[in-house]
Amino acid sequence: MRHSTKRPPLDPDSFRLGRGLSRRGFLCLSALAGSGMALSSPAATIAPPGLLPEPGRAIHWPPPVVPKDLWYEPDVVVIGSGAGGGVVARVLARKWRVLVLEMGPWFDPATYTHKPHIFSNLLAVETTSGVFRPMMVSGVGGTTLHYQGEAHRFAPADLARIPGLGSNPDAVYGEVEKLVGVRTHPPNPASRGLDLPDFVACPLAIDDSCHYCLHCMYGCDIDAKRSTDVLLREAGVPVATGCAVHSTDGTVVNFFREGKRLKVKARAVVLSGGTLGTPAILQRSGVACGDWLQGTLGVQAETTRESHTGVDIDRSLFEKDYSVALHHHDGHVWLLATGERETGPDHRAKVSRTTGYLQIDAPLTDRDRATCKRLREICRGIAAQAGLKLGKIYSADDPFPTDSIMTGTTSRIVDSSFRIAPGVFVADGSVLTNQGGGRSASLTIQAVAMRVAAHVNAELERSHG
Repeated sequence: MRHSTKRPPLDPDSFRLGRGLSRRGFLCLSALAGSGMALSSPAATIAPPGLLPEPGRAIHWPPPVVPKDLWYEPDVVVIGSGAGGGVVARVLARKWRVLVLEMGPWFDPATYTHKPHIFSNLLAVETTSGVFRPMMVSGVGGTTLHYQGEAHRFAPADLARIPGLGSNPDAVYGEVEKLVGVRTHPPNPASRGLDLPDFVACPLAIDDSCHYCLHCMYGCDIDAKRSTDVLLREAGVPVATGCAVHSTDGTVVNFFREGKRLKVKARAVVLSGGTLGTPAILQRSGVACGDWLQGTLGVQAETTRESHTGVDIDRSLFEKDYSVALHHHDGHVWLLATGERETGPDHRAKVSRTTGYLQIDAPLTDRDRATCKRLREICRGIAAQAGLKLGKIYSADDPFPTDSIMTGTTSRIVDSSFRIAPGVFVADGSVLTNQGGGRSASLTIQAVAMRVAAHVNAELERSHG
């Protein structure tokens, strides 16, 4: 167990992460931004990161090794270790023998911070505009390694549209918020003095040891950001890395590791490969899915106001059908507006028989283009109200694919227990039937994972008894 060490004062210029990050990549990575529940945050002064007191708490590294016998006698196999899989594994490992299969590696928090190039987007996707790589982080923790810690509750009406969750936010989110440690942080210095009365503090899965270095999107070397790799490491849950899952046959999982084709049988299987990864596995397993696809539309407006310290997303505005967040990135304040795409019969995802790629058909509609235009005008209006001077504005209706935040690909085949067959469950964004009006879906996926863990536990207890 290693303790964090003293860090020198940080150079504000080192926060400018735009170098080496493509415009399309920035839009894809930024599309997670949304808005949250109305929480207040006390006004406080943020000290420069190098002057903050050290947390003095242990970093749980190295991660636990997978016991050899676990390969032969697991109670549960969890495919993927992101927002859904990480929470399912953490909860079920309290009682059962859980084997987590993850395609990517563990990332040492002392070495991977601020190095976005080490994340491998290994899932190539074909669209009507060509081939692009959506935001798929290959590594223990999944996309939670590469998000800003946003932990937004969906509104009751949006929760009610997701079978199996219920519409009471406290009942849906209370337990998982305690697990991941959701709280609010003081506003960034660059946000103070802005005339934004309807913006509220953003709930974040970032604890009080945060150094406010503005690198939330690229990892955390002191484990202040509660990504799911942190949850797994601190609970000692072993993860088998380098496992590329091909298909499942009931509760038998077929996968490749170190060039060998292997299989493992469990009493229950939880698929948490993500909105695009899980349907690819299921379709290769002969399960029809992916005939419904929900997505977001994002507009990112850069301002000339500089920002060099704080959390990446500190204040946000949520309306019924869109959200706007103050995003601090690349040394400036950005306005991030997000809405939902129109869903129609032409939106689907399927695995190509010729290339093996996951093919996505999700053309923008006239309504989508009108939504983008509205979001751009909303950003201009907020900037004028706050006295912010706008620079470039990037939009999802630009002439290249940028819409990578998608849900719903298995929502039509799971039951109210998020089960698709006896002993086979899904716990990721693919089960969500909506995007919560543009809110980040991470906490809702984790809430689904808590429900799935309870259903798996009940099924195992029935079969065990």
